[in-house]
Amino acid sequence: MYLGIDMNQLLERENGDAAPGAAIRLMATVIRLHRFAADVTGVGLALPSGPRFRYQPGQYVSVLLGDGERRSFSMASAYKPGASIELHVRHRAGGRFSETALRDLKVGHSLELEGPFGQVQWRQGLGPAILMGTGTGVAPLKALLEHGLIGGGQREMWLYWGGRALPDLYLRDHFYTLAQKHPRMHFIPVLSRPDAGWAGRRGYVQDVVAEDFADLHNAHIYACGSGIMIDAARARLATLAGFDEDRFFCDSFEPAFPMARKAASPTLSLFVTADRVTKPVRVAAGVTLLSALKNSGLTVLSVCGGKASCGTCKVNVVEGWRHRLPGPERTERRLLANLDHIGPGDRLACQIHLTQDSDGLAINVGSATWPLGLRHSFDQLENVDD
Repeated sequence: MYLGIDMNQLLERENGDAAPGAAIRLMATVIRLHRFAADVTGVGLALPSGPRFRYQPGQYVSVLLGDGERRSFSMASAYKPGASIELHVRHRAGGRFSETALRDLKVGHSLELEGPFGQVQWRQGLGPAILMGTGTGVAPLKALLEHGLIGGGQREMWLYWGGRALPDLYLRDHFYTLAQKHPRMHFIPVLSRPDAGWAGRRGYVQDVVAEDFADLHNAHIYACGSGIMIDAARARLATLAGFDEDRFFCDSFEPAFPMARKAASPTLSLFVTADRVTKPVRVAAGVTLLSALKNSGLTVLSVCGGKASCGTCKVNVVEGWRHRLPGPERTERRLLANLDHIGPGDRLACQIHLTQDSDGLAINVGSATWPLGLRHSFDQLENVDD
């Protein structure tokens, strides 16, 4: 069954698997395409034999497109040796993958994947596990939930899934069934704009969680979905007794921005060094450094699309600028601490927000592809380290 899980088999491990969390590239074959909702398609992928793709529940994989762009999707099922993986793809108008590529995708076609990535992983504990999501943010929560159920024990697990109307909760029957089989698992659907006949919870998931839990001591919270929901959830739950940022794990689902999109009204100059070549780049204020670089046409790696969960957009801020930027906040500090080869001035480009005070910022990036227009203009510049 597409959504079925075998709790005993999920505990198995096979020799020859890649280490959990080790990112690899591989070709996967499409074996299922299922329309969950009008705007959500499930994609089942068979993985090749050989070094096996192993992941932790809550992690995601990138689908590599032909021109170097990538789109990231969470695995929607717990790891099972030799099994296929499941991705939930929300259709977005103009989306490079969700509209163009997915429209032409057929069973038997191949997709190049890279992963796994992400820091949202299951943590053991005695307190309740509170999983809250919106839209396709339920995909990693489904994998976390399945993983948490295989261990037995008495830990209570609460899944809060929010949408505007009932059709948005496209897996509700699956979770109702799962809750019937496992008394310690609770499913609470939440609708913000329900029909008049809706008898369930109304409003937003973070507010419903706050109504149900006055005390969050020992609770692990997993939040996946829109960035707006995650920010609101963090702010709302932080007002409750026992909330601990170190037990709040989140994954923001944001639309990918296209490469080589020109920035509107550029007002700042950045000096970017890549492969020992330094060039000025004009960008707009009010965006992140990662967005500014991509909007300028620079090919800068970002697997997670700016969610501060992969570390691939790491840059080095030159010494004279390090004290002039606001220091990293907890999410960035936590991820940097888990990366290898971190040195002074290393930051995540997705977490640096450009303001007028950023004019003249100088950074080093590991590598970049300079757009043709920039290359031509640099040929006429003097005193450029080229």
